[in-house]
Amino acid sequence: MKRFYLEDSTESYEDKFFDNLVMRETPLGFVSVKNAIVLPHRKDYSNTVWGKGGVIDQSGEYVKESFYKNGWVTFGGYYDYDGKVNVINGSAIYLGYFFKHWGHFLKDIINRMWIILEHYHNEYVVYLGDDDISGNYLEFMKMLGVPEDKLIRIDKATKFSEIIIPELSYVLTEYYTKEYLDIFNRVRENCLSVYSQNQSDYMENQYKNKKIYFSRVAFSRGKRAKEFGEEFIEKTFELNGYKILRPETLSLCEQIYIWNNAETIACINGTIPMNLLFSNGQVKVTVLNKTCNKHLNLLLIEKIKNIFVTYVDIYDTKHTSKKVSLGAGPFLMRITNSFTDFCKDSGYKLSNENKGKLFLNLLKFKLIQIKRLIK
Repeated sequence: MKRFYLEDSTESYEDKFFDNLVMRETPLGFVSVKNAIVLPHRKDYSNTVWGKGGVIDQSGEYVKESFYKNGWVTFGGYYDYDGKVNVINGSAIYLGYFFKHWGHFLKDIINRMWIILEHYHNEYVVYLGDDDISGNYLEFMKMLGVPEDKLIRIDKATKFSEIIIPELSYVLTEYYTKEYLDIFNRVRENCLSVYSQNQSDYMENQYKNKKIYFSRVAFSRGKRAKEFGEEFIEKTFELNGYKILRPETLSLCEQIYIWNNAETIACINGTIPMNLLFSNGQVKVTVLNKTCNKHLNLLLIEKIKNIFVTYVDIYDTKHTSKKVSLGAGPFLMRITNSFTDFCKDSGYKLSNENKGKLFLNLLKFKLIQIKRLIK
């Protein structure tokens, strides 16, 4: 089997972006700020990507360690506020800005949480933003070791006896650490322990199929309406013995169980394959490209986990703009020559593409493109 099945064979999918990335050996540290105030998130995007907010000390100076900079992502900074302060007696660990995006959660938001692994003494964990930590995000924090009642969303200036600001455990293109990987190892171990103790028979029966296809078909229709054509890809994997699963319907621990017990997993490129961070490294993974743009976060995970993924282009080269990012869309997918070659090498049967459905997908795709041009 080849590693790359690309529509544009002249362009290498491998990237030198992480050539200088090293595993940092020097210990991570943290700063402790007494009688500190946490400023909530403000939608002020001057000189920052995610807005302003963070920690100020008792003299009113912004604590630079609470500023977040990792690649293109930046967050933090002082702003004038009304001086009204809520007071909580106790120590808190500074998580930073939180919003519900699983990819950024894994890459950026939990970056400081290595401190929970060895140095957690029941402090509060404080975060900023409009979203509450809930669902699989909450399950992650619980499996890491943070009780729900210790999580506090800061929506107005709040003073604590002490704010602990951990150093970043991973910085894009510069370094990653054992501690960064250990965050996911801890969550994986605790999730698998829960199932081995309480639901092992159920899980083994429910997910006994070792071939899994994680589908976005239902999610795309109901939530985003910007991805078209995956149903033909999904049908092909189903014809070849894959169990079709919808990640949005699964708990975090269910997904972690699957990533550690399946023999092979296939999915569309994006956030789904980033869950490789929870894998023990034994699963065989096929990632289907919906655009020619490289997913640098996934390439990073391959490097730091020493795992190799098979990439297969399934995007319609005639209509897909090379400028479209993984998070933007719209995306038009179909059974391409690259996918056909992949199936031939794998000994898989191909599903048939319905011409009427192909035309409908193209029409919907074009309508979204037109709407975005008009805006």
